[in-house]
Amino acid sequence: MKCIEVGGNKLTHPFWLFLSLWGLVFVISYVFAGSSAVVPNSDKIVQVQSLVTRYGLAWTLKNVVKNYGGFQPLGLVLVMMIGFGVTIENGLLQEGMKKLANVPDEYLVFSV
Repeated sequence: MKCIEVGGNKLTHPFWLFLSLWGLVFVISYVFAGSSAVVPNSDKIVQVQSLVTRYGLAWTLKNVVKNYGGFQPLGLVLVMMIGFGVTIENGLLQEGMKKLANVPDEYLVFSV
């Protein structure tokens, strides 16, 4: 378990990870621009469009909210982060942990 912690601590800030992956998507779209593929279970052909062009960048910026807002797990994570932030800021989390530390061991699982 310590190796996971050490590896996680070596990662950069999530913002930079996200930005680098976003850049990687741009590079991949540039490399594969013009390629096409058939959608499974249909005869529809989809062609890769480069995001590096003026049209691709405009499309990315215009649809950024729709793309991330339509990703359902993201909504749940954002709501949980807001709730977690509120409990930290008002002290509820700290007090809850103090109370949880005083619970007898046989009731610890039920209290969590």
